[in-house]
Amino acid sequence: TVFYTASAPPAGYGAARQIALQDVSLAQARPDAADGANAITHLGKELSGDAVRLLVDFSEVFETTGPNINSAQLYLYHWASRARTNVAWSANLLTRAWVEHEATWNSAASGQPWTTPGGDFAASPSVNGSVVCAQEGRHAFDVTALAQAYAQNDFTYHGIVVHSADTLGAEPLYFGVDNGMADVAQ
Repeated sequence: TVFYTASAPPAGYGAARQIALQDVSLAQARPDAADGANAITHLGKELSGDAVRLLVDFSEVFETTGPNINSAQLYLYHWASRARTNVAWSANLLTRAWVEHEATWNSAASGQPWTTPGGDFAASPSVNGSVVCAQEGRHAFDVTALAQAYAQNDFTYHGIVVHSADTLGAEPLYFGVDNGMADVAQ
């Protein structure tokens, strides 16, 4: 099943279902900036070396799929980067609820600090991969192991956090759900 966030499914994905999705970038350099209404999300390391993490919550997917998941891909539309290079990433399950338009590096929601700045997440399972920031287009993040764990324990987790191992400042930029561009979970 393909799930999407825009008003119409992206071309080439066949039968699809529209869902609600939350996404936000948390920036270590701006620890109290709530960026959830921004049309752009990103991850990586800023030129200063400070981390930027991407949080995505697609809980609605699991309300319809049930616990049996064979494969899960998260596609985000990449439109720009500071550098045209590969960016290594890893992702974990968030263990704390958060509010898209209130979440910051320091807080999950207004007046509710994270236990650990940058988001509370489980160490395991963890997935990793890399994206090529050479041109505009969708980046695929294989989050199968996370989706399987999430579906088995849906009251324990609250989305995923994507971290970057990039040290070159590539910082890929993605159209966020607030842009109207279709993020896709498949």
